[in-house]
Amino acid sequence: MTLQRLPAGLPPDEAEKLRWQAFGHKHTSVLTSADGFQRFIAQRGFVLTGPQRGLQFPSALEAVVGRPLLGRSFEERTAELDAWRCDCVSRGRLHAAAVLLGYSTLSSTPFHIDFLALAADRDDLRKMDLALAKQRLGYDAGVVCEHLARSDGALTQAELEEYMQLRSQPGRTRLRRALGEAIRRFCVCEVFRKSPSGEVVVAYDLTARACAGPLAKACKIDPATARQRIATRYLRNVLVEGCHEMARVLGWPPDVTLATLRRLESRKIASEHPASRHNRWFFQANATDLLPPHSTPRSSDAPSDE
Repeated sequence: MTLQRLPAGLPPDEAEKLRWQAFGHKHTSVLTSADGFQRFIAQRGFVLTGPQRGLQFPSALEAVVGRPLLGRSFEERTAELDAWRCDCVSRGRLHAAAVLLGYSTLSSTPFHIDFLALAADRDDLRKMDLALAKQRLGYDAGVVCEHLARSDGALTQAELEEYMQLRSQPGRTRLRRALGEAIRRFCVCEVFRKSPSGEVVVAYDLTARACAGPLAKACKIDPATARQRIATRYLRNVLVEGCHEMARVLGWPPDVTLATLRRLESRKIASEHPASRHNRWFFQANATDLLPPHSTPRSSDAPSDE
């Protein structure tokens, strides 16, 4: 879809109305196939797998259901979403990560590479150097990386429980936390593999091994360029966002986030929102590609975009 201009200074109620459409919260746009599921995520670059309290961002599950879930599960469609997720990730059409506040995230390949670019200068990623990786990780997360490095490929959670002798319920909780930390630090990524019975199961592998191709491309990208692309896509997804909130969700330093948004402002991709005040900056996308033409409010002074 082509970019559509947005009127400057969207009021909260208008921004929320447009978000409803951009997030896929409409019964008329319910996702009904794996291809539609993939297109929804590719258009938005990266989305949450499921909604998270206090985080306004598109989620795959809400788009599958066609409405906000407000913290409730929707079991009938969860199984379908999991099947599409396994299919798309196992075939390399999407990537599973945890780039939004450490929550499960699905991303298209270009944005997966951009997120990797922000960490690609780390020797523990590029060289799979476990000694360096363990300096950045807790003990359990470091042990997970060691076991994966010694294995011939990805391991399931059950296999890691066996290797690490964490078969009790407290042990499984420790392992889940360790995996979460290693994934958030980009040392480990979620993959899918076929079991002997032919069933596709969730597994975990070292990022340097499982994403060798994207990581090689990421090493050639300037981190500042990657940040601008991510921030542009983020803002076009949510339309209006505070600098402080974007920094929190993406895990970026506030000053770096503000500098990135100011750069987008200078390029006329974003503009400072009237809600901004001292030390509390808000920015609005000047345009988005997620709305049908008739839904964009008309304004004679709509800001221009590239």
